[in-house]
Amino acid sequence: MGNSLSEIAHFRLRYKLPSQSESLLAEKIISKEQIQPLFDTATEDFRFVASVAAFGQLLRQSSHLNDFSFQNLRSIAKLATGSDAYGYRQEFLALIDVADSLNQINQRENELYSALQQLPNVQREAVLLRHIAGMSIAEIATVVETATETIKSRLRYAISKLRTMLEVLS
Repeated sequence: MGNSLSEIAHFRLRYKLPSQSESLLAEKIISKEQIQPLFDTATEDFRFVASVAAFGQLLRQSSHLNDFSFQNLRSIAKLATGSDAYGYRQEFLALIDVADSLNQINQRENELYSALQQLPNVQREAVLLRHIAGMSIAEIATVVETATETIKSRLRYAISKLRTMLEVLS
């Protein structure tokens, strides 16, 4: 064991190789002297592993990341790719990009849902029946027992309001 004054953590990892029946224990004492004062001074491997851990936290929407984004993550991971003989780190960068795209789509869907909730009921109904259910204007008019011109008007006003609300959010 190291000096108890400089020891800040005791890392233990128990693992079992597929061909073995007994697990193995790896232990490491982490001391104050091993801590890097700046993240940029850490090794490429450490920075890359930290980016992988941060990726998991972003996917879980951890509250500990504050304003840390997929773009921040990509910057860190890209600067830490180092020698990438098998291309795994480049694949990780591509995975970050896919997750970021999906996250942006999800945010946009949430914005649209919120904007739809702000529409008057008759306009929201017309939009959902037309653009989600795929009904024709004549079918909508029949279902809601309203003139086709009224349905057209509701759709026109609803789309205009949605555009305005979504532009403000962008």
